[in-house]
Amino acid sequence: MNDYVAIICEGKAEKAILDILLESECLIFDKKDLLEEEILYRCKVKVFENQYLNRNFGERKVEIVRVHDSLTEKFVISKSYQAKISKISSFYTRPEIEMLIIIAENKYDEYKNKYISNTKPSDYCKQVLKLRDVKKYDFIKDYFKDINRLIDVLREYKRVKNDSFLCIYDLIKESMKK
Repeated sequence: MNDYVAIICEGKAEKAILDILLESECLIFDKKDLLEEEILYRCKVKVFENQYLNRNFGERKVEIVRVHDSLTEKFVISKSYQAKISKISSFYTRPEIEMLIIIAENKYDEYKNKYISNTKPSDYCKQVLKLRDVKKYDFIKDYFKDINRLIDVLREYKRVKNDSFLCIYDLIKESMKK
C-alpha cells in the first residue's frame, strides 16, 4: 500500500511546471497518489495540518514533497500529526524558478557572467528578456507547453546548478533511470 503524496509548491510558476509534468505523466507520482489528486500551494504548517492531516488515512501515511527556493525555511509537523507522515522532502528551485526560462532562452551563460551578482533571475527575465509575466501560472503553462522542452530545461538546470540539492528534475521519471 503506497503513501499519499502531498506535493506543496511555493508559487504559481512552480505549480504550473508541476501541473504540466503531472498532466504529461512524467512525475514519479501519479495523480491518483496525490492528496486531493492535485499539486498544492504552499501554506503554513498549521493550515496544512488542519486542512489535510485531520483525515483518517487508515494504514496509509502522507509523504510531503516540498518544492521551494529557501534553504532555511522549516516545515515541522506537530507531534500529534507526526505518526501520519512517512517522509518530508525538499526539492529546490534556487535561486528562483525563473532560472528555467533563462536556460530555455539560451541565456544562462550571459546571466551567469554579467548579471548573477546584482540581478535576480525574475528581474533579468523582465528587464533583459522582456518577459513580464514570468511568475504567472498561465504564462508558464503556455511557455513550457512542449513537455520535451520543459524536461530538457529541467535536465540542464540540474546539470548547471552549483549545489547537490534535489530539484524538480529529480521528481521526473526520466531522472530515476540515470
